[in-house]
Amino acid sequence: MPNKKGKRRSFGAVRQLASGRWQVRYRDPETGLLRPAEKTYETKTDAQVALTHIEADITRGQWADPDAGR
Repeated sequence: MPNKKGKRRSFGAVRQLASGRWQVRYRDPETGLLRPAEKTYETKTDAQVALTHIEADITRGQWADPDAGR
């Protein structure tokens, strides 16, 4: 289903999974590839807040690649 005009986020995306939980996806600042957050969220609001925190960390230069320790 397409987004309604004016409802598109400028950073990342939040989508509901078949399980009813919410997934956050954002562009990796190093590779530019779309990557999912480490966990899913119970509510859409929780997912949106998590995405805002990820965006703030990237903007401040405090974002660390979650896969770097592997």
